[in-house]
Formats: sequence, C-alpha cells, structure tokens
Amino acid sequence: MSLRSAGFRRAIVVLAGFGTAVAVSTGASAAPNATSAGNLSARVDAALAGSSAGTVGVRVEVSGLGVVTSHNAFAALPPASTQKSFVALTALDVLSPASPLRTAVRGPSVGSDGVVRGPLVLVGGGDPTLSSAHLGGLAAELRARGVRIVTGGLLGDDSLFDQVRSAPGWKPAFMPGESGPLSALVVDRNQWRWDTAYLRDPVVGNLDRFRAVLAKAGISVRGPDRRGTSRTATRQLATHDSLPMSALVAGMLKNSDNLAAEMLLKRLGATRGPGTTARGLTVVREHLASLGVSMGSAADGSGLSAYDRETPAGEVALLRAAEASVTGTTLRHSMSIGCVDGTLKHRFCGTPGSGRVFAKTGTLDFVRVLSGYTTTRSGRQVWFSFMLSGCRNGAACRVAIDRAVVALAAYPG
Repeated sequence: MSLRSAGFRRAIVVLAGFGTAVAVSTGASAAPNATSAGNLSARVDAALAGSSAGTVGVRVEVSGLGVVTSHNAFAALPPASTQKSFVALTALDVLSPASPLRTAVRGPSVGSDGVVRGPLVLVGGGDPTLSSAHLGGLAAELRARGVRIVTGGLLGDDSLFDQVRSAPGWKPAFMPGESGPLSALVVDRNQWRWDTAYLRDPVVGNLDRFRAVLAKAGISVRGPDRRGTSRTATRQLATHDSLPMSALVAGMLKNSDNLAAEMLLKRLGATRGPGTTARGLTVVREHLASLGVSMGSAADGSGLSAYDRETPAGEVALLRAAEASVTGTTLRHSMSIGCVDGTLKHRFCGTPGSGRVFAKTGTLDFVRVLSGYTTTRSGRQVWFSFMLSGCRNGAACRVAIDRAVVALAAYPG
C-alpha cells in the first residue's frame, strides 16, 4: 500500500492523538538542518500512520530546511475543494482584489410621468452573492429615479456566461444539492427553487423575484418575464456592486463555496469572451504557468468533478507562488484559520495550530485533503499539502492530517 513508503517505515512512533503529537514535537532543541529535517519528517510520517487511506500524498516544505517530507508528491490525486485555491489566486491576480461584480438594470429613459416605455433589463454580472435584498435595493433606486410603471415587462440577461448549468464530472445530485444552477444572473444562490424548469434555466424564475420586489417598491410591471439582452437598452438605471473580489474569494475559500468557485471561474473566462468553464480553466492554467505552477487535469473550479486531479507538489507550488505575488497575503488570510473561522473553526483548538494554520480543506467521499500554511514553533514558514484518498474511515483520515499539521506547528527546530 502506498503509505508504506520509506518515510513511513522510518517512523517508529504511532501517535494516538493530539496530546501525543504535541508531546513528541516539543522535545530537545534543534540539531543541524539535516537532522532537523529528518526529525520533523519522522514526526509527520508517524502522525499520518493509521489514517485508513489507500493513498497518502504529502508534500511539506519548511523555510531553511527545504523539502521535509514528500510521499506520492507527484501523484495525480483528487483535490476536492482545494481546487478552489487555484481559482482564488487567479481571480485575485487577474480580476484584482478591489474589483466588484456589477449587476445592472438597463432600459429606456424614464418619462416625466414615471413610465418606462419598454422593458427593464436585469443584467447579470456573475455575482454569486446577489440576493432578493439586493434586488430590493435596485428597486428602491429605480423608485428614487421616478419609475412607477414599466410597460414592456422584464428581461433577464445572463449573456456574460454560457448557459451550461453544471460542470463536467458532476454527479447529478450536485446540482442543486452542492450548487445552484450556474448562470451570470444568480438570485439567492439559485437554490430557492428545485423544480426541473428552474434548474434548466433559472433566469426567468429569478425575474419573478425581481417583479415581486418592484411591486413592493410601488413599481408596476406590465408584460411578461422573458430572457433577453441589454443590447438596445442603452440607459443604465440602477446598479448593485458586490463586495470586492478579495471578499468574494475569502467567502469562497473559508466557506468552501462551490457556487462562488464556479462563478468566479466563468468570470475569468469572460475576460476572453463569453464565460465558460473551459475558457476559465484556460485563464487559470496560463496565469499559473506564468508563475511557474503546473496545474493538474482540472474540469471545474470547485473540486466537485470526478475528473479533477492535482498533486501535492503542485498544491505546494501554488502556495509558494502566491507568496511571491502581490496578492499572496490576501490569499493566505482568505483561507480558513485553525480554531478561528470557516471550515477550520472547530479544528486545531487547544493545539499549537490554533490561530496559526491557514489552509483550504477538501472533502469528498473517501477523500480528505488539507493544503496551506503554518509556522513552526521557532518561526519557520511551512507550506504543506496532505492529500489522502481511498479513505476507509473519513474521520480517521482527517484526524491523521490534523496530527501531522500539529506536529509541524509544534516543531521547535
């Protein structure tokens, strides 16, 4: 079995829990670097023993010590939600941390009598966080501009993206169970209806919500809801900007938000034409290649796809490349922090990893992954990726990963 590599055979202690891991990791002062690296490698390997995984992929690099441990580091393994980190860095670099995603309402000019003679067009900008409350804000802005009656109905424009509602390699239940149908025009995460018609095309359904908030604001709409574009609607009547990209990325990573990952991926694709998953992946792959990072065989942005494969070495290369980027600090703090927030809020509490682990989790059936940053007790920077697959017991895999990360954070050398 692949976890019986030479490194694991070197390990002579099987750590039973966090208490043992910390006790072993806080021993005598550091020896010369080669010895320090060997000691730390043995502690990490020992922590991973008993994980129940069929394949253990590991890459750990420590400042001043180099590659401390590496097992199956170039094996193509399921990344689960750590796939989102590849999208995150690219979105920060290409779209810029300060840029928002804009939803607009366009249409003819407002008559002196408060009548818009023609349709209002709700134009999607790829904002995964757009809500009914935000639509209410648009309605209030229209009301303030004097709009009282719309004669031409409502049009929904989601032409910024293609009309493919899921991604390659997704299980049928993933949409809408893990993500609402993908569209440049999302309202309430596109999960407020689960019927077949809505899942096939959420745009017209989302106009129902817009019509309702318009009515609440005192704006009467005559005419149907239908799909359309804003090509002939030259006037911008109202806008809503999302939080800046840095906040969208933080929400995506900390909460492991599948919809946001797919939307940001398509938005990257839209920098080169209509936003598609494939075009977005091309942007990600080319940008990361410019940073010296070789991306695996990704098929989506969220990590849900059965076709996604990354390597532990590639995940660490991404983390290290981010450090050299102007957005590197933003990426690090966008990840979940041990015992503080996100998907790590209840992990690493009461250990040296509390508040010192910044990482992206990944969880699928039989797969547990954690890739990110920490520091040793002596202040050395650590970049790590633990990719465990074939987990017969998911909880045992997760605990083994956490033991290994605690061994890193507690190491005195």
